[in-house]
Amino acid sequence: MLDGIVAAVWFIAGLMNDILFFYPPVLFVIGLGAFFKGMAKGE
Repeated sequence: MLDGIVAAVWFIAGLMNDILFFYPPVLFVIGLGAFFKGMAKGE
């Protein structure tokens, strides 16, 4: 979950400075997948 938050902050900070980073959306999707996988597992 933390990696998704970091990715979102990184992406927004880049956009605010007119820089488009490609890795943060990928990191966000990976973090989102890990979050839902953990929720489904129930731990």
